[in-house]
Amino acid sequence: MLRNTFIHLPGFTRKLELDFWSSGIENWSDAYESGELNSAQLEAIDDSEEALSELDHSFFKDLLPEKYLWRMFPDFFSETVFLDIETTGFEPEESEIVEIYILKVQDNKIIDEFYSLFKPEKNIKNSDIHGITDHKVRNAPRIKEMSDKITNFLDGSTLVGHNLDNFDLKFLNYHLDNELQNNTLDTLTLSRSILKDKVENHKLNTLAEYFEVTPPTHSAKDDVMTTFEIYKKLSSIQ
Repeated sequence: MLRNTFIHLPGFTRKLELDFWSSGIENWSDAYESGELNSAQLEAIDDSEEALSELDHSFFKDLLPEKYLWRMFPDFFSETVFLDIETTGFEPEESEIVEIYILKVQDNKIIDEFYSLFKPEKNIKNSDIHGITDHKVRNAPRIKEMSDKITNFLDGSTLVGHNLDNFDLKFLNYHLDNELQNNTLDTLTLSRSILKDKVENHKLNTLAEYFEVTPPTHSAKDDVMTTFEIYKKLSSIQ
């Protein structure tokens, strides 16, 4: 997908990129031979080829508009994990993780999954939100016992989630033994960039209704599956 991308080149707009595609200029090689690019744009293609050959994802992450970061996935992030957690509260310093579901995806095909409940140190007081009770987790492990297993499962994958950066990732980095170093993509940010004011807000249930996919339920697995479907819908918007 990146070799079909022009929007990161100097002076390029989305309209110009679409015009290139419709005129048969579909990739960097076509553009190079077309005579339609100025010297700065030609140099940018050379730099892009070099960055791609060296698998320098930061080069494209810095230049691509946020709504088009998903175009990097086929070239850099063939293995992706969609995750969601349920917790006893809103702040990681004061709350604990009681459930996690992770869906591992490669080329939009599900290849593996990881699920666990966790027994918190303190009693669960918000069971009305996610349905997880003290009784349900009475035989579950502590999250610290599963820390290595979780980080090993996530190793080398790009993390995707809804409100991932401001919620799930903060909790995981606080409660796991080591902070995660994975690349991330937050579908909340992606939705705000792509849909803007086409929806009333960018909550998961609002997006599920907009895209007509199965709504979230505050179950980690259900919410991951909804996020996966919403991601596919968002990334298909040109």
